Amino acid sequence: MERNKVTKEFILFTSNNFPTGGPGATYIHLFCKGIKENAGKISVYLFKGHTYKKYKNHNGRKSHTGEGIKYTYLGVSNRSENKILKIFEDILSILRTFGLMVRLIFRRKKITIFVYSNDLLFNAPVYFFSKLFGIEIISFVPEYLENEEFKSLSFIQKLTSYSFLINYNFLNKLSNKLIVFSNFLRIEYINKGYDGQNIVVQPNLTDLSGWYDPQKIEYTIGYAGTPSIKDGVNDLLSAVKILKDKAVIVKVLIVGDSTGNTSLIPFLQKQCEELEIIKQVTFTGLVTQEKVKEYLNSCEILTVTRPDTKQTKAGFPTKLGEYMACKKVVLATKFGDIENYFTDKLEIVLAEPASPSSIAKNILWILNNLEKSAIIAENGFEKANELLNYNMGVKKIMNFLN
Repeated sequence: MERNKVTKEFILFTSNNFPTGGPGATYIHLFCKGIKENAGKISVYLFKGHTYKKYKNHNGRKSHTGEGIKYTYLGVSNRSENKILKIFEDILSILRTFGLMVRLIFRRKKITIFVYSNDLLFNAPVYFFSKLFGIEIISFVPEYLENEEFKSLSFIQKLTSYSFLINYNFLNKLSNKLIVFSNFLRIEYINKGYDGQNIVVQPNLTDLSGWYDPQKIEYTIGYAGTPSIKDGVNDLLSAVKILKDKAVIVKVLIVGDSTGNTSLIPFLQKQCEELEIIKQVTFTGLVTQEKVKEYLNSCEILTVTRPDTKQTKAGFPTKLGEYMACKKVVLATKFGDIENYFTDKLEIVLAEPASPSSIAKNILWILNNLEKSAIIAENGFEKANELLNYNMGVKKIMNFLN
């Protein structure tokens, strides 16, 4: 029997959507898919109802994915927008979590629990029962929150942030092992006294199949994700303005939006108007994954231009693997582990972070070197397959856990 073949049953708790509805949902789905293909049975329990703008869950409280992965909402299947109803939903979820953990006590030697959640109130009973009754618990740590961000938050948002910090600094350290998304996070936990031998770094997971679909190029530059300042979209737009001033007109496609109630697009459109590039930029808003694939394949260059902050050092962009799966040349800034994994002008094109002039310079380099850029795109695909392929990534995680 292969080393990664185990007899245990796996349970995953999350406060994210599943199986679709944002980067977290994509990661969890691919992780579970890899588990099912390599290690056996896994079930998913969701602390919160589905919430992804206009998209709703129509499959009921209990359902399964196309691969047969069962998932259950511990509260209700769709998250209410009413604040009072949310409180009742959360109470129901916590009570059901307690009930589930009591039942799992009797199977404690046969199960391993994974937690992909930063919500203290939901996570607490899972950790309490796991540590009390010796259930193996593994935590995912995908991100980091900077204290400086607290100043601009509302009271409720600050409570959520403190919940994150308590989970990050204390509950995660109770885990038997940690799966982190970056070397920054690995070092963070080692400095907190956590045994480095019990930490594995897996930057992200991508299913590279089905993304490559050659189409007529309609846009010079493409971006997909949540177009926030921390994702560097403002720097990208400023770079487009620099190019325009040099008589280089590029068409830009921004795919995505905030998954919350407040859209980021009006703010970005205002910036485009101020930069006098509004006619060059198209915003799609939130779309299905199939539309994302279609849009990305209609672009010449795909970009991820994040600034280099503690927050961006901690994470790893889901979109990077998806970009490379489209076999497009990727322009990225030098943040986090990017330079540890990819070589400039070989598998990727790198610009300086928080530098619109550097971004503009490298866009121009790509446009003037399309043959070299096509080779870089092919190399990037191969590197992404080696580093981010979900099947190989999950095998690596399971070997670490065993």
